[in-house]
Amino acid sequence: MPTTFESFCHRWRFAIVLLASLLLAAVQPLTSGMFDERDSFDVFFSLLIGAVLLLIFEEREHRRVAFLLGLTAVLGVWASHWFGGVARHVLLVGAHLIAVCFFAFALYG
Repeated sequence: MPTTFESFCHRWRFAIVLLASLLLAAVQPLTSGMFDERDSFDVFFSLLIGAVLLLIFEEREHRRVAFLLGLTAVLGVWASHWFGGVARHVLLVGAHLIAVCFFAFALYG
């Protein structure tokens, strides 16, 4: 049976992920006028993946798979800045599909 402190810490982790999600959903559109819209989305998206990666996965093997998926998604999103045209769109679609796999693994893995 978990202690009260362990229960509090467990719930607090999800509050941090919720905060990162709210930053992506609410703050990113507000900051897109101050910065490049694509860059601000990429920053908040990377923060969300980082928060989920660091706070959700407890088992070592799950952490490895999650790290691989999360790192690939983040690198794909940021690498898309170096390309233009169709290559950029293909890279972004691939990175977002990997991110979907990452979040699905976080929920159901």
